[in-house]
Amino acid sequence: MKKNFLILLLALVIPTYGIANSTLEMIEKLDQEKLTRQSQGIEVKKEEKPVKKERRFITLSNGKRVDISDWQIVHFMSSTCSYCRQFNPKLKQLSEQVGIPVVTYSFDGKGDEVFPVVFDANEDVLREFFAELPRATPTDFLINVNNLVTLPVSQGDLSQFALAQRLDETFLYIENNLKGIEKMPVEGEK
Repeated sequence: MKKNFLILLLALVIPTYGIANSTLEMIEKLDQEKLTRQSQGIEVKKEEKPVKKERRFITLSNGKRVDISDWQIVHFMSSTCSYCRQFNPKLKQLSEQVGIPVVTYSFDGKGDEVFPVVFDANEDVLREFFAELPRATPTDFLINVNNLVTLPVSQGDLSQFALAQRLDETFLYIENNLKGIEKMPVEGEK
């Protein structure tokens, strides 16, 4: 019985020793490669700690403070659109006041003095955003960057007050009606 136990023990220990030994060799080899790269001036990536995302809250007309950190405005414009030239400064000012980023697409691939950096609104993008709306400028959507829920906010030139009201109405709609998606966190809730 002792003999069988000893054989069983050796059978379990010897492979483990081999695995542990090969693991240590692998770690040693990786460390050696890392030192070699550093001595040759090759950049070695360091583990980056995830950056804690700064949360942004707004107070809606119903008094609730909601987190808008995962939302952004997708703005469609054209550099030759007179309505865009009137509307873009209002949109930019509101986005800065509220703290919501604007991503701009241009029908003609060109920006303007307010939004000089734009993405080209290619056919795939237009089909995705304008499935149920006429293709007109300016047009704005609110999009959640995590789950890609997208809602129309405005089309055409609006006053800054009217745009703020439409944004508030859109966030209220999200808060009250979109039960199938992750709801917007309300300040104080977890």
